[in-house]
Amino acid sequence: MNLTRLRHAVATSLLVLACAVALPARASTDYTDIWYNPAESGWGVNFAQNDRFIFATFFIYGPNGAPVWYTAQLSRTTSDVYTGPVYVTSGTWFGAETFPPVPPSSVVAVGDATFTASSDVRGTLRYRIDTVTVTKTIERQTLVPVSVDEIYIGGYVAEYSGCTGRSRQILPVQVDVTQSATPGTVRIDFLTTTNGALFCRMTGTGTQYGKVITIPAATYTCLGGLSATAEVSSLRPLDDAIELHWRADLGNGCIERGRVAAVRQ
Repeated sequence: MNLTRLRHAVATSLLVLACAVALPARASTDYTDIWYNPAESGWGVNFAQNDRFIFATFFIYGPNGAPVWYTAQLSRTTSDVYTGPVYVTSGTWFGAETFPPVPPSSVVAVGDATFTASSDVRGTLRYRIDTVTVTKTIERQTLVPVSVDEIYIGGYVAEYSGCTGRSRQILPVQVDVTQSATPGTVRIDFLTTTNGALFCRMTGTGTQYGKVITIPAATYTCLGGLSATAEVSSLRPLDDAIELHWRADLGNGCIERGRVAAVRQ
């Protein structure tokens, strides 16, 4: 076995082991991104997520139109809801020679906020500052097009509910992703790592939101005659890797939920 094949084999084994042991039935979404309302440019909120915690920084304005520095610390209460306090902060002028640590007295709780996700790319933000409550529909803001057009190798997990004769499936997999544009038409091929044989394919029109590509209605075909429509809720590039989440109705009440984590080959 040459060095490249050995590296691929080790990477695949580790990824599949991680999928088998560590991943929950429904993987949590990482909401780290810039979020805004497309109809209301000029304000927004940054989410920096770490596990079940989101640190939010708002770029909004006070009653006099001047920008005000607000932050929120949101903790996950259910699978799709994060809530916590809102703070206003004051500090040293940015042009000062040194910027000392902000004392606790300069960080004042002024309200609360809740982010409720409706999908991987959209949600509702409600925040209260003093006596004013604001509720907005928000989505990830795209800055530049992302490309996932590469060959990857990693772990594949599919879980089934309401299905006869189907159980959880965990496989090493090669994932070939091709794009006609960014994102344009996206084709995702799943191949075995032993002989490179194609066993499933998804194809559809992708839409980018922030750092995430979605495919709302992908044509989904597999060996054995499966033909269905899959909703790819998240195709996300990472450093030399991708994450992929989808849901497919296979008919007769059988639902497949799948995910892939794979590194660039």
